[in-house]
Amino acid sequence: KPGYLLLWKKSGEILYTEDFMSLQMRTVFTEANSYDSEICALSRDYCAIACSKHGEDGGSLKILSLQFQLVSSEAPLKTTIHKGRGLFYVSDYLLIVGGGRVAFGSISELDKQLDQYIGLGLNSSTNNPEVTNFGALSLYQSLPGLYKSGDMNKVLDTLTSHHDVPEDLVIDFLDFITDEAKNSLTNADRKDYLKKIMELELSHRVLAGEMTRLNMQQGLLLVELMCSILEDAVLQPSIENRLLSWLDLILSSNYVHTVLAKDDRTEAVLDTAYEKVLKLEEQLESASNLVCVLEALPALNFTQDNEKNLPYSIQIKQL
Repeated sequence: KPGYLLLWKKSGEILYTEDFMSLQMRTVFTEANSYDSEICALSRDYCAIACSKHGEDGGSLKILSLQFQLVSSEAPLKTTIHKGRGLFYVSDYLLIVGGGRVAFGSISELDKQLDQYIGLGLNSSTNNPEVTNFGALSLYQSLPGLYKSGDMNKVLDTLTSHHDVPEDLVIDFLDFITDEAKNSLTNADRKDYLKKIMELELSHRVLAGEMTRLNMQQGLLLVELMCSILEDAVLQPSIENRLLSWLDLILSSNYVHTVLAKDDRTEAVLDTAYEKVLKLEEQLESASNLVCVLEALPALNFTQDNEKNLPYSIQIKQL
């Protein structure tokens, strides 16, 4: 007796249910734009599907995890012409029928845990690190090759093109551009790179732990660059807020060394940062006072001297 029921809709949704009475089904996978589609149960947690895509040659065979709703493995097929009757699972062997031929293969690893799916789908054999965009995981594969090539623009574009960028990779980037022994970048280049990094949404709690990997000289260089960015004429409030938060993180991560430092450069950088933050506080206070005055204007009553506007006047005289 089967333990579940699978239904592959024409829209591409693969539905799953264990309730044979009410047939309350849920979507476990979607394979749209396909034809010659076939599905076959392998175990309680796995099934196999074979199909061809409209506009593409050949087809594909996929093993799906019903529990995690992920593709466990995939193989290309030269043909899948079987009119929906091409997959059979018998005694741990998967039989594939198509184009007048019968092929078979053994099935294993039907007990994968979630951690075994990490990185699945990344093409580690490719020589082009830009071809894969598989979420944040692809960054760990593509960035090392880009660093070796020395093209920092491509490194930055790869980082900023992802919505979910791990904080440790951001610190790796800052570590590279602020290490003057590793590169010959100008401060203008570093400033441009840092502006784009400030556009990323990052966790400051995670950054605080990663920031300790930067030495004091790198921290001072970042403070100099951020103060220079703050001097720009126009900054979005969100970018300005992130810059100030980064300043706090950098100074906090090197607090002891900063307090004990007596060299001229450290004192000059800290004085610049202090003056810039103080200037921003004064501007904020002035803006706040102006807002208070503007909000109070409607409550003020301006009395007009109507006496001069009357067409006549009354005078009282004692006779």
